[in-house]
Amino acid sequence: LEPFSYQPIDSANHQVRLLRILPEAEREERGRPKPIQCEIFHAHLHPQTRFTALSYTWGPPGELPVSINRYVFHVGENLHGALAWLRGHRQPNRYLWIDAICINQRDTAEKSQQVAMMGQIYTSAEDVLIWLG
Repeated sequence: LEPFSYQPIDSANHQVRLLRILPEAEREERGRPKPIQCEIFHAHLHPQTRFTALSYTWGPPGELPVSINRYVFHVGENLHGALAWLRGHRQPNRYLWIDAICINQRDTAEKSQQVAMMGQIYTSAEDVLIWLG
């Protein structure tokens, strides 16, 4: 798979990215767990936007692959564990905001704008999940 690349968002107009974990098609692939597959899209923060914010410990830099929009994206072990658990305990149409994925960590300007919005993001969330591992 090719690496995932971000499309710009309009933080000034309260735009964020949200993630949806796709259901497992098969339990295993060649004796290994099937890779986690997700979709990411842009959304505006307003009262009708329903999503869950995930809070967790980042840990070491990401090395475990997940698929986002059919492209590879690497996450840390703790986040991978949270995504795997969420996939197994899936609620239909649950949309997630996860900072390590939904913010382009390599774009300093976007990261600054999104971090400044984090209070609004967490208060706008329908739920906040805390993943301890």
